[in-house]
Amino acid sequence: MLQALLQAERKGEATGPLSPCFFFTAQGGLTAANILSFTVFLLGDLIVALFTTIEDVRVYTSGYLIWMVGFPVVGYWGLQLEGIFSGATEAKSIRNSMALALILFLLAIWLLEPLYGNHGIWIAFVLFSLARSVFLSLYVPKLTRSKFGF
Repeated sequence: MLQALLQAERKGEATGPLSPCFFFTAQGGLTAANILSFTVFLLGDLIVALFTTIEDVRVYTSGYLIWMVGFPVVGYWGLQLEGIFSGATEAKSIRNSMALALILFLLAIWLLEPLYGNHGIWIAFVLFSLARSVFLSLYVPKLTRSKFGF
């Protein structure tokens, strides 16, 4: 929905201000991320049990559930921004932020996996998602000036 509103604004067909859309989608995304995180926190072992009956896999997986609890809160911001930039047809900003985040990910995985094993991979993945969000957010002022005039 936000992408459609942004495209309408870009074409001069929007019927109202977009700032409430940014706010409500961010609020909705954070709410959904928190609900998902809380659900995994409460029911993580039961969710894993839906995927496997092998007890060794269940025990091993329980050590990584903390990453599944935290990831939605870190990841939603970048996904929301990606929707905004896609709707504004700003693929270059998405590409550039993803390239920078990939460089950070590769560096992090190279450094952290030997030290922390699978937890190092998860740290690198969370850093990638956070970096994608941060790098893409740096393009927001340029986007709002060039595409939407505010």
